[in-house]
Amino acid sequence: MSTFDRSLRSGFLRQVALRPDRPALVVKDRTLSYLELDATARHWAGAVVERLGAPAERVGVFGSRSLVSYTAALAALYSGAAFVPLNPRFPADRTRAMIERAGLDAIFVDKLASTQLRPCWMVSISPAGLAAGGRGRGYPCFRQAA
Repeated sequence: MSTFDRSLRSGFLRQVALRPDRPALVVKDRTLSYLELDATARHWAGAVVERLGAPAERVGVFGSRSLVSYTAALAALYSGAAFVPLNPRFPADRTRAMIERAGLDAIFVDKLASTQLRPCWMVSISPAGLAAGGRGRGYPCFRQAA
């Protein structure tokens, strides 16, 4: 088995093919099947590429153990980018410095972290898809819909 065959992305895709209706992600009272998680992550990955006009190199995932954070990590991999985990429990100044040093192209933000990050191009996300929001300076910031 090659290194590529053992990647997180390829392992997940293998499970989508073998067990599409089985639970892939359970967070609180929400369960997504492999097929649902795959479809949502692909949609979000496409939205990042579409919004940027090119594939991203580094995508931040600013959240903690949420549907958004897990789905966003997979979406980053699907878009061809590395994902950079950002912890909403860190001080805001530290997180901003990490974002600047990492040179992120886009950031996915869950509800817990959404109040800590301004300004950015706000794009609301939900399991149903993405909807354009207000625009700030910097990078696209995909945040969980209220």
